Amino acid sequence: MEDVPAVHHGVRIAGVRFRPFRGVGGFPPIVAIMDACNRVDRAEYNESVEDVAHVFAHLTNSEPSTDMLFAQVGDRTIAWARVFWKDEFRGPRLYCSLGFVAPPFRRKG
Repeated sequence: MEDVPAVHHGVRIAGVRFRPFRGVGGFPPIVAIMDACNRVDRAEYNESVEDVAHVFAHLTNSEPSTDMLFAQVGDRTIAWARVFWKDEFRGPRLYCSLGFVAPPFRRKG
């Protein structure tokens, strides 16, 4: 059984559940959500499954198995997020997050 984090605060989407990263099978949903966000937000994250695979093969300061979270409703992945860190030249470590929510599921808590 997967180690699924408990996330409850503020979630108002019926049937939403959270799961960890499951490997390369997670790349198509990442790309699909980014594409949907591109259309609505007029952004240009031109990523393919191959691009995402390349990025993930060269990640630093982030381990997807522990630093990523996916939200699902039924079998549909509706959001994903990843955290990473970087050390500033002077000063503290900086923690950053990156994530996307499919447009129909935004602003629901």
